[in-house]
Formats: sequence, structure tokens, C-alpha cells
Amino acid sequence: MPKRPRGWATTRCGPTSGSCARSRSFPSPAGVRRSGSRRSIGLTYEPLETLSYVAALTERIKLGTSVIDALFHPPVVLARRFATLDQFSGGRVIAGLGQGWMPQEFETANVPMRRMGAGMDEVVAAMRACWGPDPVEYQGRFYRIASSEVNPKPVQATIPILLGAMTPAGIRRAGRIADGLNPIAVSDEAVRRLAGDFREAARQAGRDASSLTVIARANVPITREPLGGDRPFLGGAPRQIAEDLKRLEGGGVDHVLLASMAATDIDEEIGLLEELQTAVRSRHGPATRHRRPEPTRSRDPAPPSGADTVPRPGTAVRSGHGPATGTAVVRRALRHPCEAARRACPAVTRRAGGFRGGRGASCRCSRRGTRRAPAGSARRGRRSRPGPPGSGAAPG
Repeated sequence: MPKRPRGWATTRCGPTSGSCARSRSFPSPAGVRRSGSRRSIGLTYEPLETLSYVAALTERIKLGTSVIDALFHPPVVLARRFATLDQFSGGRVIAGLGQGWMPQEFETANVPMRRMGAGMDEVVAAMRACWGPDPVEYQGRFYRIASSEVNPKPVQATIPILLGAMTPAGIRRAGRIADGLNPIAVSDEAVRRLAGDFREAARQAGRDASSLTVIARANVPITREPLGGDRPFLGGAPRQIAEDLKRLEGGGVDHVLLASMAATDIDEEIGLLEELQTAVRSRHGPATRHRRPEPTRSRDPAPPSGADTVPRPGTAVRSGHGPATGTAVVRRALRHPCEAARRACPAVTRRAGGFRGGRGASCRCSRRGTRRAPAGSARRGRRSRPGPPGSGAAPG
């Protein structure tokens, strides 16, 4: 039975740099001409910057890319960007990497296509060297790092690397050097075969295949009504997708990442994903409901009516463009960082059923300039600073 992740926030690559997070389609800006009959890809965002925004609003959700084409980036720069995100998120990053395949991408990035293959091996090795102890030094055919101090280091011992691959050579490479595989799920037979080939390649390379991860990606429409005979695998109505997920049990697939290609609004998308969650639970039984328990300190009341949406533990967050890649959406920035954590904060006191801080407690957001004096500390002429804007905090 495919394992259910505690949560994922993912970004997709764009068609030009391989490092964009694709978002919902928007009209072309005025003055921008479309070439021939090509369909506009819409607005694009850089994935690691987007995930940094998501990291500030979440606590436990995993933050991954699916995928960044690593050959278009200097390994040291890319390694530092991933490590910075890992620091900001407290060690929640997964690096989904790919090579790219479109000649236009390589031309735009000024990277020769002949670097594919051996160059990818070197990128992964150089990035891992950067995440290791200083001094960092690497000598390869395509990349060299002079003896240097490279920081920051990730919170994790090393950031797990998943390779997006579909070809036999790419699968063998992933089995040899990666921590996991991120293939496209075109059919149940295909994804089972790719998962098996990946683990076999890992065993041939002398690695423990059971320690590696397969996360299948499905770029499919998720619809309200069931689709007909030409329905893509893992696409269609929630109950149809749940049936397809059942067919993957025992196939070596650990997680399935759904990227909805249907043109729906956000509320409709969330509703469909909630229906899918219910359908999966009803088909797979209670064994799939292993949601991580809430910490005991988060017993404070729910935010008041109208407060900004906070992702629920155990759900994925959509970061980036159009296709939803999870079961919840971060809609807009929260006014106070402790609201994102859904926990008490002494810097925030809502008069009507909101967050309430304990007397003399310390605030996690103090490093962001919102530290408050303990309640009742206004003495000797000292006055507490006002709380953050919109928090409803009263002066001490």
C-alpha cells in the first residue's frame, strides 16, 4: 500500500530555465506576443523562493521541488540555496532534481546538451560536497570547487536528492547516486516497472534499496464528474483516482504526488482533494490514517472567524502554479508568525477567542522584532511595546 506522506509542498519546473514553479495560467501581459500556436504557460515563480514563503507559514510539511533542472545552475549556488531553505524550514527540504531535455532550455541556459549524463553525476557529487564539512573541495570534468568554506550547511545531515527520470540510463543513475526516484506515473504497469528497475539498480550498486524512496508524479485532471474510457491513470473523479491508487499497492511506490491539470478555481480544487482524501480512506481503511499527532502545546483555541487560512498538519500545500500538488492551499500571508504555528504567543493576545500568550513566556518570533515583555512588567516607567499590526495586542 502506498505510504501517505505527512505533507508536501512542491514546485514544478518551467520550460525555459528548468527552475521555475509553474502556476495557474494567467492572460498574457499587454505587449507580450505568443509565438505561432504555442500555448502560453502563464505566470512562473522561482521554486526555492516560493518554498521559502511557504516555509514561513508552516511547521512540519515537507518542502520539495519536482523538479529543478540542476545542469542549468552552478552546483555551489544551487547547494547553498537548498541549504538556506533547509535552515529556514528547520530541516524539511527534499531536492528533486532533473537534467532537462529540451534543446531550447540548454540553449537559453548556455549549457551544452552533451553535459547530460556524466554532468548530472558531477552536479550531485558537488552539491553533496558543499553540504559536508569544510573545507569543501571538488575536482571533476565539468565542475571544480577550490578549497573553500561553503555555508550555510543544511539542518539535515544531508538533503535527500530525488532524481526525475524515465529512461533506462536515468533510472540506473538514480539507483546509483540518488536517495529516491520521482518518475511520471503514465500507467500502473509503467510506474511499477520503473520502481522495480530503480531498486534493482540500487542493489547492483551495492546500496540498500529498502532505504530509498519512489514518489510517482501524476500530471492529470482531477474532476468533479467521472471521466470516460480515455481517462488517464490517476486522473478523473476522486473515486476513480482512489481505485487507481489501490492498484499501486505492493508496487514499490511510496508516495503519489498529484498535480491537477484541470481548469478549476481554488475552492473547487480544495473540495475535490478533500473528496479524494475521503475516498482513499474508505478504500484503504484505517491503516492509511497515520496523521502525525498534534504537539501537546498546541491546545490553544482555533483562530477567530475570518482569520487567514492555516494549513492543517498532514496535508500538502500547493506552491506554485496551476496544478494543485496537495490537499490544502496557503492563501495569503498571516499577520503574525505564531499564527502560522497555531500556538500561543505572549506577543499576541486576542480579546475574542484568539491566541493567548502565557505570563512571562518567550516568543518564537522574537528574532523577527516582535518580542514582548511579560504580562505586568510595565514598572519603573517602562512600557510594553505595542504588539504586531493586526494582532489585537493591547499595550502593557
